[in-house]
Amino acid sequence: ALAELMPKVVSNQMSQLQPYLGCGKAYCMRGAIIQAVGSMLVQVYRTDSINSSLGAGAVQAHLRSKEALLALLHARILDKVAFVRQKVLQTWGKLVEESCVPLSHWNMLLQEG
Repeated sequence: ALAELMPKVVSNQMSQLQPYLGCGKAYCMRGAIIQAVGSMLVQVYRTDSINSSLGAGAVQAHLRSKEALLALLHARILDKVAFVRQKVLQTWGKLVEESCVPLSHWNMLLQEG
């Protein structure tokens, strides 16, 4: 997948992909976007990948982007199509295995499960 090979490129184009999350009939596209979000969170938005030489503003923007992607994944747990919900849960599982889920999101995940 492109998100695994070039996660920063996909991350920069996320605003172009987000309208497809609202398309009722494009469940395959929603599933692919969810998987791309998971790949980006694993490869780009890991807490240990934040460069200490970045300024405080860049670090804050990095963390805001990560929180927005995690919120998107959390919202998609309630998707009306089971295929998309399956992809979301697989993505959360991948994030947990890679230790990419902040402690602040564990309670939300457990409540949904």
